[in-house]
Amino acid sequence: MAQMTAAALTRILYVDDDPDIRQVAKLALGVVGGFTLECCSCAEEALRALPQFRPDLILLDVMMPGMDGPTTLAKLRELPEASGIPAMFMTAKVQPQEIAGLEHDGVLGVIAKPFDPMTLAQTVRKLWSAGTAQVVPRNDASPRPPPAGNANALEQITEEFVRSLPGKLEEIASLWRSVNEEGAPPDLLDTLHRKVHSLVGSAGTFGLGRVAEAARALERELKRTSGTRPSPNLGDSSQLAGLVHELVCSAGQSRPSASPAPALPPSISEPADSADENKAIYLFADQAEWADGLSDQLENYGFEVRSLHSPEELAQACARRVPAAVMTQLESQRLYRVSAQAASRWRESSPAPPPVIFISDRDDLDSRLQAAQAGGVAYFTLPVKVSSLVDRLDQLCVRKETEPYRVMIVEDAEEQSAFYSAVLTQAGMLTCVVSDPRRLLEQLEEFHPEFVLMDMYLPQCSGDDLARVIRQMDAFVSLPIVFLSVETDFDRQLSAMELGGDEFLTKPILPAQLVSVVASRVKRYRTLRALMIQDSLTGLANHSRLHQLLETEVARALRQNRPLSLAMIDVDHFKQVNDRHGHPTGDRILQELARFLRQRLRQADVVARYGGEEFAVVMSNTEGANALMVMDRLRNQFATLTHESDKGESFPVTFSAGVAELSGLATARELVLAADRALYQAKDRGRNCAVLRSAEPTADKAVEA
Repeated sequence: MAQMTAAALTRILYVDDDPDIRQVAKLALGVVGGFTLECCSCAEEALRALPQFRPDLILLDVMMPGMDGPTTLAKLRELPEASGIPAMFMTAKVQPQEIAGLEHDGVLGVIAKPFDPMTLAQTVRKLWSAGTAQVVPRNDASPRPPPAGNANALEQITEEFVRSLPGKLEEIASLWRSVNEEGAPPDLLDTLHRKVHSLVGSAGTFGLGRVAEAARALERELKRTSGTRPSPNLGDSSQLAGLVHELVCSAGQSRPSASPAPALPPSISEPADSADENKAIYLFADQAEWADGLSDQLENYGFEVRSLHSPEELAQACARRVPAAVMTQLESQRLYRVSAQAASRWRESSPAPPPVIFISDRDDLDSRLQAAQAGGVAYFTLPVKVSSLVDRLDQLCVRKETEPYRVMIVEDAEEQSAFYSAVLTQAGMLTCVVSDPRRLLEQLEEFHPEFVLMDMYLPQCSGDDLARVIRQMDAFVSLPIVFLSVETDFDRQLSAMELGGDEFLTKPILPAQLVSVVASRVKRYRTLRALMIQDSLTGLANHSRLHQLLETEVARALRQNRPLSLAMIDVDHFKQVNDRHGHPTGDRILQELARFLRQRLRQADVVARYGGEEFAVVMSNTEGANALMVMDRLRNQFATLTHESDKGESFPVTFSAGVAELSGLATARELVLAADRALYQAKDRGRNCAVLRSAEPTADKAVEA
């Protein structure tokens, strides 16, 4: 990526065809980030706006109708005023190969969609700093300064709602006047009812109690005189006119409460840490041969092991780089005292010393107590079971990333959706706002929500109608749907839940209650989903989940004309392992192979248990020859590992692999059959080898031990 120089980043030209995302970007970059923002919906608007706006940065969506993001950027670069202006892209397609295709001269980075509104400005500044000169604080007074935090952002949303309230009330009054005119269209009454209904919830949400009460009284009377859906027969229109007048007057008699709700809850779903995993392990031992053997075993699981032989050498190594863990092997009282004293000094001198694992030939209580008092987090006795040691090191070294909860908000009232989004974002969740029900299916497929917060009354349809649509789709049958509405009719609430909803919340709702409901539902959803898509023994994707993912990857590879390979793996002579060492040992072999594959393959690769002792690996953007090389390297490394039975017997295990490339094939099923045939060829050739099956059967290649 090219390094560029610029002054302060203050002005951003943002191009995105989605009006909802543009609105969120205004909040994220303008209100929260403090940038001066010019939003355009297409390339033509951007070409007209750029010469006058003179941005410091061009931020574009990739997928746009007509002229996509890269083409739009190329057109903008033809303008003399755009010379040297850096750019960033935003996209929901975050595969490494797709990102690499977007990063070229003058492009500072690619931001994944959906983005977090509260951290988008921070992400933009980080990419700017990495690719340009350091960003300096703003010194112009034209845009509003960034608020101090999420609470200020919520205050900003409240202030914007209060400023827009007179216009909303005038719109309701105008609708009322139009409804009473002769020949008024019937759907005008639906519009009036929906506007009043929306105001009940939004006014309550933002602490305008008088307005909310007046709107609720008007809505109640509209429903009483006209039925559930208003009709031209308005009954006592004078009473309704009085309620309309009272509603309009309520704006001048109501002020938002000091806070629209109690203090926001703390974050419960922090985004995954992007820092690299620390796999460095220091081994402090007095037996060089034993230490070398253990190092070889651990390095095959991806750990970086360094053997050290004195307390001074250990201290010097830690001063240069703090490891993820220190292992001390103790076979004498002298070595125990030395390592225990070193660990104690460590804990006293370092605010965050690395965890220490003690390995000893002694298994008495005194030794374990002394190890614990010296700061030991684990204690293993010789001979060490490598699988158990790897499990413990995984817990210490591998970051268990918690993915943010993904919440879809279906709400046509812009202020309310912005409020709910800000509350949930502050709690560490990702949100996607759908204001137009016609875009629901598209957003479901793109965003993959884990929770849907649904308003009951929407333009063109009701919330329970949308819930039924969602429940028609197999992929979203178990997706939690919670209705949020001012509806107080208990029978109406029960009816909505019978049609597909899981719970009904009444507006206005406290932020803490909203976060609690979402968090509990998503936790349960994740637990149930894990049971459905994960193999219970290995934690890998199960057979059905593999086929779902493979179908997706095959469709993407064919659409983008990119390579894709599938490897089928089978543990050699697995029945003999079970017969000789027992099924518990066989289960551990499968668990160790699963862990080995996860740690040695790319994060983008899909690793699954196909069934029994068979595994599958889907490698995107990988040609067959390269996939064969990867499988052969893994096969050789796994063959060097030593496994232990419950009786203490040590033995090696090997596997065979069949690899197939998508080239020349048309479906996921054909790819599976091709990889399976290659696996059978590997077995026929004596096992412990990898075979590549290309499009031509005569071109099969094998790599053997």
